Amino acid sequence: MNEIDKLLNDYFEGLTSIEEEKRLKQYFESDRVKPEHRMYKTLFAAFSQEREWTSPPARLPRESKRKPFNLKLWIPLSGAVAACGLLLFFTTPFSHFQKPDYVVIVNGRHITNAREARCYADRMFFEAEKEMKESFRPVIRARQITQNMDADKIFEGVHKSITDRQTQEK
Repeated sequence: MNEIDKLLNDYFEGLTSIEEEKRLKQYFESDRVKPEHRMYKTLFAAFSQEREWTSPPARLPRESKRKPFNLKLWIPLSGAVAACGLLLFFTTPFSHFQKPDYVVIVNGRHITNAREARCYADRMFFEAEKEMKESFRPVIRARQITQNMDADKIFEGVHKSITDRQTQEK
């Protein structure tokens, strides 16, 4: 086994030094590569095109002109802001979140608008009154008939005519 074969084996095992890797790179860049090593030529050609890695220059932090964050000042200040926010939240009326004072349920439909409920109630009372008048009409008529059929009223005229005839006959 020649020296290049040994270097290749060590390279793939991860045992080569930087100097040995440079020698392998030079070998594969040259024109005297043996036919049994040509399959590795493209691998080492890619390595020859690699850039050298350099770390970016170290930056030193600039001296800040800002004052440091004062936690002792911010804790009471944030508490005061939170208290004001809660006070505003609980004292402001939320009419769109409040439930109405009443709910009218008609045929399964919830009516929360006072005007609509009042109009509906008026309409229902009017219809109920109309129904009551219609249903009591026979009772009223019967009452009128019984008043008209009072025996004294009916026979008053008959009694008068009988007494008139009796006086005429005498």
